[in-house]
Amino acid sequence: MCINDYKATEVPKLRACVDDGKKFEGFLRARFHDQALQIQSLYNEDATYDAMLSLFTKASADPSIQKDDMVIFFYAGHGSRLPGPEGWKGRIETICPYDVDTTKDGKIVYGIPDFVVGTVMTKLANKREANVVSPFFFCFD
Repeated sequence: MCINDYKATEVPKLRACVDDGKKFEGFLRARFHDQALQIQSLYNEDATYDAMLSLFTKASADPSIQKDDMVIFFYAGHGSRLPGPEGWKGRIETICPYDVDTTKDGKIVYGIPDFVVGTVMTKLANKREANVVSPFFFCFD
């Protein structure tokens, strides 16, 4: 999930996120070439809110992920903060999908909250006993 160009013109473009993702994917393929890899990449306009949530949801329910498997979620792009719900102290950290700050079905598309990503990783770690890694790179170039 790497995004240089966002749908909303107000969101600044980035330069290196997609390239970083492709290089990381290349590294994984070279390093683990003899092992069965399941790599799902979402770049730029493919990394919408719905597509990213779908990827998280599918991963957390994927029966092919077994004990001691390595699961890596790699994100490079903008991050943001949202006000927390009423009574919440502080703000919610988010990762920004391609369509952040646009509208869909009359509703604003926000970033994906950190607790959503954390829940998916916890489910995978607990339910499947998988090793979950999440190098998130927020680009500010």
